[in-house]
Amino acid sequence: MNTERTRRALLGAILGGSVAAGTLSPVRSYLERFAPFSGAAWRQATDDLNGTVGSPYGPAELRYDDRGVPHVTADDERALYFAAGYASAADRLFQMDLQRRVMRGEVSAVVGEAAVDSDEFHVRMDFAGAADATWDLVRDTDTGPVVAAYADGVNAYVENEALPMEFGLLDYEPDPWTPADSMLMEKQISWTLTGSFGALRKAAAANELGEDVAGTLYPARLDHDELSVAWPIRAAGRAHRKRRAGRRQRPASLPDGSAGVVRDAPPGRRD
Repeated sequence: MNTERTRRALLGAILGGSVAAGTLSPVRSYLERFAPFSGAAWRQATDDLNGTVGSPYGPAELRYDDRGVPHVTADDERALYFAAGYASAADRLFQMDLQRRVMRGEVSAVVGEAAVDSDEFHVRMDFAGAADATWDLVRDTDTGPVVAAYADGVNAYVENEALPMEFGLLDYEPDPWTPADSMLMEKQISWTLTGSFGALRKAAAANELGEDVAGTLYPARLDHDELSVAWPIRAAGRAHRKRRAGRRQRPASLPDGSAGVVRDAPPGRRD
């Protein structure tokens, strides 16, 4: 198999939106694109893990319902999050690793130069640094131990089960999952939902012009990405276009007395 061709094909499948889809298993769409695969490969990609998940924190029961949704029960909260991490890796390990690579700016390391622009953007934004800072704040809170247990569960799956076939196609293995990686997924969600450069522009304006001027230029509103001075400029532009349209097309009376429209002659021509 031509490795580079396979990488390009897999990248095309990824960019097609399959990875982010909320399906039972994102591997399904890959199997369709890379068919034919054996029946064993299909079953391996879609099998569930009903049963007991052991952990250093105690056992947890993992059950998939008829719709493929995992349900976890445990006496210890850390055991529950360990099993949740285990199930997450079983269902979406490649998706998790891909999203982590996107946010860290490391996609091009496995798919080539097609992802360089994206990687440069994410490295400059330093989402990874923000995730590390968040984990430093969370580590010693009540949330810290369960986040760490979730990461342990992900890594337990990687250590004890076969990797999804995408890793074989791209010829690499995922790095261990860390608590900071979970914080990085929170950064991805935040950026996807509300990310913009409006806050950065407002901060830069405040630094140069003062808070009062920045507040005038960037008032609190839904359309926070545009300068307030853009509105009168746009309004003037719309009025100008209407006036031009009125000059090009004006009502007049025709020789027979009926109403009609007289259009302006082209520049330089007058009848």
